[in-house]
Amino acid sequence: MIKKLLHISNKLDEVGLHKEADFMDAIIKAAGKKKKYTKKQLKHFDGDGDGKPFEPEDFKKLRNDADDSKKKKKDGGDQICSNCGHKNSSHANFCEMCGTKL
Repeated sequence: MIKKLLHISNKLDEVGLHKEADFMDAIIKAAGKKKKYTKKQLKHFDGDGDGKPFEPEDFKKLRNDADDSKKKKKDGGDQICSNCGHKNSSHANFCEMCGTKL
């Protein structure tokens, strides 16, 4: 569910609805306070590596990473999984290591 919300937030940013994307990020952050996440998930949502996941900077980095991943895919280069960092072939739709959609 969180991945779907991040996807919606990315789409809102893409069309210039930054306030709405920030609001969506706040919803994700609130959801994070109520659920226990694994260490891997917390690391993923700590985009800037400061030990504090679910901050606005973290979501900005996640969105930028997603944009960079899309650009690499369009350029025909290898794709790096935003979840596990695995280097995937340019034609892959899902990470060959963890199965995350690229």
